[in-house]
Amino acid sequence: GVAVPVRTEQDDRMVSGLTIERVRTDVQVLSRAGLEIPDFLSEIDQSLRRAVPYRAMCVATVDPATQLCTGTYKLGELAPDAEADARWAEIEYRDENPTSFIALSARRVPATAVHLEPTDGGAALQRKHEFLAPTYGFSDEARLVAMANGRTWAGIALHRRTGDAHFTPDEVALLASMSQNVAVGIRAGILARRATPASMHTYG
Repeated sequence: GVAVPVRTEQDDRMVSGLTIERVRTDVQVLSRAGLEIPDFLSEIDQSLRRAVPYRAMCVATVDPATQLCTGTYKLGELAPDAEADARWAEIEYRDENPTSFIALSARRVPATAVHLEPTDGGAALQRKHEFLAPTYGFSDEARLVAMANGRTWAGIALHRRTGDAHFTPDEVALLASMSQNVAVGIRAGILARRATPASMHTYG
């Protein structure tokens, strides 16, 4: 996708309450539109950027029964890369990863950001230092798990670069408030894909 400018530390980070409510409404409506997953995520990406700007989005769909990744989708300043995906998975499913999607699924608030995590021991920053910064030049990451009825359907990571403002507690709270609707949309996308005849299916 086309890169969208991200606010810097000097920019006004205030987003109007009206914009935030419009984005929430967009996500809710889209979640019930029966879109296939790539279309749903593309629409979510366009809407969410109005309230929470970022450079790239990476989405990992998850098997609710095992919490293992079943597929990945990349938007913005990311491109498919099998080698990078394998490295990501190695870190994501490592023991003692306090911000893994599995760990987030067990938290009261299903979202966080790297710079809002405790820094003692550095465990929460390992993914940034070992993978995101050297591989992509990303300096901050916000994470959200999409959950409905206690079941996790996807993990979403949003990324910013050096010079961009860090994700704020308000932005993370907005992401957390969308968890259930995003999960509903992902689940609907899985069902929509299964209902599409193989001869007509255009997604790999």
